[in-house]
Amino acid sequence: MNHDLVNDEEIINKSLDKSFVMTEKTFKGQKLNKFSLGHRIILGQVREDSDSTEFFIWSTLFALVNDRTKLISLGWDKAKFRGAVLDWADSFKEEDFTEAVRIVEETFKEIADSRVTTGGGDSDPKQ
Repeated sequence: MNHDLVNDEEIINKSLDKSFVMTEKTFKGQKLNKFSLGHRIILGQVREDSDSTEFFIWSTLFALVNDRTKLISLGWDKAKFRGAVLDWADSFKEEDFTEAVRIVEETFKEIADSRVTTGGGDSDPKQ
């Protein structure tokens, strides 16, 4: 059996692209990266059951604003990650939180809608 790893990787990348669709977004002039499986993994790595909704919103945006290298360096040290999120969030005003909530809600809605459209995830009745 001859496997072409390049084609397998392309198939995986296309599948991930369909699973995590996100229109271009910015937050206070900062371009947000497309939400990926990597973002989901990092956010799961640093998450605590006691996290507030507000921290979840700010940490999600923080993850989307930063590149993978920075997220990896912070992701396995929860205290460093949390400190970086708080330092970053301190640069905004209280009223910016409303926009932050809207962006995160839109992002997760787009992900959920793309899963229904592409037949992936828990929405697929065949699974």
